[in-house]
Amino acid sequence: MTVVERRLFRQEVLDAKRIALSALIFSSSLAMSLNAGTNFQPGSAFVPDPYRCSSSPNVGSYLDRVGGNRKVFVLGELHGTNEASSVLFSLVCKGAGERRDVVIGLELPDEAVRQAIVYAKTGDRGALERSAFWLHAKDGRASLANLRLISSLLRSGVPEYRIFGFDIRVTGKEAFGPESAAWIRDYLTRNHLDREATLFLLTGLGHSDFNAGDNSLSNHLIQNDRTVLSISLQYTGGAAWNCRRGDCRPHDVAKECSEGTKSMSKPVAFGQNQLTASYCVGRATASPPAIDALH
Repeated sequence: MTVVERRLFRQEVLDAKRIALSALIFSSSLAMSLNAGTNFQPGSAFVPDPYRCSSSPNVGSYLDRVGGNRKVFVLGELHGTNEASSVLFSLVCKGAGERRDVVIGLELPDEAVRQAIVYAKTGDRGALERSAFWLHAKDGRASLANLRLISSLLRSGVPEYRIFGFDIRVTGKEAFGPESAAWIRDYLTRNHLDREATLFLLTGLGHSDFNAGDNSLSNHLIQNDRTVLSISLQYTGGAAWNCRRGDCRPHDVAKECSEGTKSMSKPVAFGQNQLTASYCVGRATASPPAIDALH
């Protein structure tokens, strides 16, 4: 081994130790912060009503029941509700409370996530107005709920680089599943995040479904050698703020589960590293576009 090779090897060892120590410190501090409930860190004070860790029955109870390493929990949502972001936050609470190395991905452009982080930390409304996504998207993803989610994750101690967006579509005609899965893999690599980290992803129902072909994010994550639990969020009725055939406003949500059944179904395995479940979150409440709700 040459002198240069020995130096490179020592540097790689030091980098590996640094990353491992960083992950340990992060998971421990995040768990303490989340378990404290209201003991949030300073900052992110410009988005009202941060989410709190929920003790809803069965939320997160299947984290330990999903076998294998490199786990991914994909929440399939109806865009434009408050409930989806709240459930995801509770899952992250559960994961961090068990000292897991967690990473959170949202079906937003990564640029939009970066601008949301700037707004949450500084209150600079221009950060949102400089983002074409926050300024113009009306499909329910640029919601106040998603902005609250990003702010709440920051307040609870999640480092910025552990929150990212994985929607890289430009024309809307791209194959969402393979391109988003590749982006997620590359993001973890670029940011030196542990390949064994537990991923929590929030996306539309059409992308969480294993049977959605090239639109299925879940299916292509399996091809990246991950164990995926796809959780479909269901509602007892209510409303969601999104666009339907160009009509952008609060729309009624169909009743998919019974009142009083706020719980998760038992995961069903139907393929290698594939599990699916549903979670009845109760009545949906509409979350308007963040840019319109913030004054």
